[in-house]
Amino acid sequence: MKYGIRTEQVTIDQELYTIKPLKGEFYAEFMGIATIIQTKLAQSKKDNPDLPDEELLIALSQEDYSSLQKLAVETLMASDAGANRAEIEGFASQNLMPIVTVMLKVNSPKEA
Repeated sequence: MKYGIRTEQVTIDQELYTIKPLKGEFYAEFMGIATIIQTKLAQSKKDNPDLPDEELLIALSQEDYSSLQKLAVETLMASDAGANRAEIEGFASQNLMPIVTVMLKVNSPKEA
C-alpha cells in the first residue's frame, strides 16, 4: 500500500532540505498554532499590506512563539531521524521563517 505522504522542499543557505510532516502526537498543537498564525497574518496584512511575513513573529505571544519553535524543531527531527537535536534547535532558531512556511504546507490537511 502506498500512503502518498506529502513532503515539501525548502532551500536555506543554498542547501535543499526535504521536509516531512510532524508525528501525530504534535498535530493538535500544530493546528492550534496554525490557526493563530493565519489569524494574526490576516490581521497584520489588513492593517499594513506591505508588512513582511517575518514581522508576524513579533506579534506572537511568548507562548505561541515557543510552540512554533518547538514544532519547527520536531518537523526537522521528523525529516531527518539521525539529526542531532542541539544542532537542529540552533538551525531552527536561525531559519525559523522559511521553516515555518514549509512546515505549514506539509502539515496542513490535504483537501478531499
